[in-house]
Amino acid sequence: MLTQNLEEPMWGNIGSYSGKETMLLIGWLVSWPILHYLWKDRQIKAKTILFWFFALMIAATAMSWHPLFPYLPLT
Repeated sequence: MLTQNLEEPMWGNIGSYSGKETMLLIGWLVSWPILHYLWKDRQIKAKTILFWFFALMIAATAMSWHPLFPYLPLT
């Protein structure tokens, strides 16, 4: 029989990241209808989407890479 500790929430305890994760999720969910409205009648090239995807992934990786923290004004 499986037992669950009722003192701990099912999703775990992520501390100060919970608010940040919630805001990122809300931003992502809000961006979908906005982008759908803006792009519903346009033909977007795959090359453009891939360029921005990789550019933003590289930026996100650089901002989360700890040796760069002293040089990035993130606060």
